[in-house]
Amino acid sequence: MASAVSALNVEELLGALAHQRRDRAGISTTSLNVVAFVEDDEPLLHWMAQTSDAFAEAHGFRVILLDGSRTSESHSVRTHCKELGDTLVTSLEQIQIGVNGIGAAQLRSFVHDLLVPNVRNVMLWGGEHVEDERFTALCELAERIVLFSSSSEHALESVRELTRLEGTPVAERIRDLAYMRLLSWQDLTAQFFDDPDLAAELPRLTSIDITSGSDPEAYYLAAWLASRLQWEPCGDLQFCNAAGGNIQVNFRKEGMPRRIRAIQLHSPSCTFGIAISPDAEDLICLTVDGHKRRPLRCVPLHDVDIVSLVERAIFEGADAGVYLETLGLLRRLFEYKPQA
Repeated sequence: MASAVSALNVEELLGALAHQRRDRAGISTTSLNVVAFVEDDEPLLHWMAQTSDAFAEAHGFRVILLDGSRTSESHSVRTHCKELGDTLVTSLEQIQIGVNGIGAAQLRSFVHDLLVPNVRNVMLWGGEHVEDERFTALCELAERIVLFSSSSEHALESVRELTRLEGTPVAERIRDLAYMRLLSWQDLTAQFFDDPDLAAELPRLTSIDITSGSDPEAYYLAAWLASRLQWEPCGDLQFCNAAGGNIQVNFRKEGMPRRIRAIQLHSPSCTFGIAISPDAEDLICLTVDGHKRRPLRCVPLHDVDIVSLVERAIFEGADAGVYLETLGLLRRLFEYKPQA
């Protein structure tokens, strides 16, 4: 009976899209299928539904929005048109449907039948866990997988689950927004050590302090730094460098979720600081205190908006080498951290 209901829904939903296209005339173009899954996260569901238009401005999308908290009786379709010269073009087709109670294999089949054939498929995953049969099933359809790990109530556990995918073909297709938000902080951290005199302190670092509004960004940033400096995990929130020196990692939660607020790197003679300015949220200030003191320097924080971040996750090149190295470091670090 469940299969029959799904088959009926596919027919009904595709028919409703065809009817809307016919009513609006013009032409329809789809260059990408976006399968978005959300469960128990009403704000994220609303955001995905409302921002599809922004995604579709430059690209023709079919968005299949799967609501894991509602049953299939809850469904809707809509299209979005834009003018291209004198022609009206349907740039977005959005199908939103409740999938609560639908098993993994049936969900994959159902989504497969809703996809526009012969175009690229991307999945946006806003579920609680990646160790979910539905995640595994939908991954089979997607060339790129975009994760919202920080949106979960169990964000750190979501990242721990993600590290267990390290070394699998699925991991190479993943882009986690929690990691991608760190680009400005990574660049500024690296800039400190363009100065050879300051770079000489890198082998002498003894601790890192990271202040953030949620855990995944902090863990990702620490593991990224460890991957660049060839440190290896050697204890709970501890890394060891090539000479056997110990580096302690300290996290403090403060500020808006999904945002880094400050980083401090300590050596016996210097403290390197990068922090949001107390006077302006869109400035980052860099300090070097101690024997190699440098003048305060503040630069704009290039904080990418969420739509642009998702677009980058979808369309950036296939090489995820540094991210995969970071994920591997995190997996080994979690081996020292007892699971809650």
